Amino acid sequence: MRTSVSWVALTPIPAIAIGILVMHGHGVPKARQLVQIAACVVGLTLFAIARRVRLDPRRTLALTIVTIVFLASPFLFGGAGNVHRWVSVGALQLYVAGVASPLLLVACSHPALLPTFNVVAQLTALAILAAQPDAGQTTAVGAAFLVLTWRRFTGATALLWTLSYLAMITIAWSRPDGLAPVAEVEGIVELAFTRAPWLGVLSLVAIALPTAVLVAAPKATRPLTLSLGVYFFASFIVTRLGHFPVALLGYGAGPILGMFLALAAVTPSHEVGAG
Repeated sequence: MRTSVSWVALTPIPAIAIGILVMHGHGVPKARQLVQIAACVVGLTLFAIARRVRLDPRRTLALTIVTIVFLASPFLFGGAGNVHRWVSVGALQLYVAGVASPLLLVACSHPALLPTFNVVAQLTALAILAAQPDAGQTTAVGAAFLVLTWRRFTGATALLWTLSYLAMITIAWSRPDGLAPVAEVEGIVELAFTRAPWLGVLSLVAIALPTAVLVAAPKATRPLTLSLGVYFFASFIVTRLGHFPVALLGYGAGPILGMFLALAAVTPSHEVGAG
């Protein structure tokens, strides 16, 4: 029997659509608008596939390792100056952290991972993000990792890992990237308000919608929903503190794909068995 939860896959679409509308109104090249549409289509496809996958210990371990390797893959490309955040997919520059970060949270929230390996994986991911450097994602992922850490550890152990995460975040913020902001990426909220104040307010509501669904998902574990909720909330907050991509609303396929994968993780299909 089909489940009734697949409607959650529609929740990122309002923000994506508003972003395209704002880009069109401000003369952003049509190719970038088409990238957003294509990313939405691919994201819906990934949602349909990923929600049918049930993670067991072996798959969780594999997902953790593969995601960390993927997160480090931008160092294989030329980068922009000292910044290594993207991989080239044809003419498209894919923002890797936008895809990898939610997947890593899905893996690290799974109880099958041994606690020590889990923390080492988390520290490795934060070190990679700090080295890219990406202060926004280091902060958002670090905040989400803190949720997982304090649910699994207590006392001095939890404090030790917390200080380690904060050290990584501090290192990331101490390494400014020097890249100029792009209006349709980091400044899309301001463009929406410039277009019309009501459109700006509507864009903020649309950005918040899928995150609210993530946190409220009834079939997922609380560590997973809370960590993803903190991650996406922090990912937006850091855009108010510096020049960082605004997920869904702003130009970029990576965060769109990451959101659809996160939604799939918290709404698993009941049609599939142990698989």
